[in-house]
Amino acid sequence: MNKQFKDFKESVKHLSKEDLIRQLYLVSQTSSVKEIPWENYDPENPPAFDKPFIVYSDESNYLTFGEMVLVNGRNRWVEASNSSAFVPEDVTHYAEINLPGE
Repeated sequence: MNKQFKDFKESVKHLSKEDLIRQLYLVSQTSSVKEIPWENYDPENPPAFDKPFIVYSDESNYLTFGEMVLVNGRNRWVEASNSSAFVPEDVTHYAEINLPGE
């Protein structure tokens, strides 16, 4: 058994069999696996400005958190944490991020 399982087992050992079955039922009825809602990037139809995104490039295998900004009349992706760091221009996909509290 791996450590994660042992830690989990320790955290639930105080539960009754009925409570464990209830928890198992709830987990089995709740989809916890969510796919990232990727959008194909179209430079002619860019996403909203000043929103956080996950940005990906098929060509350069580049993945980062970014946002769309207007620079010298051009739409550009920049690093979300550093607006002066441009993302490579070969972005192929993006997905909007829901930050905590939004």
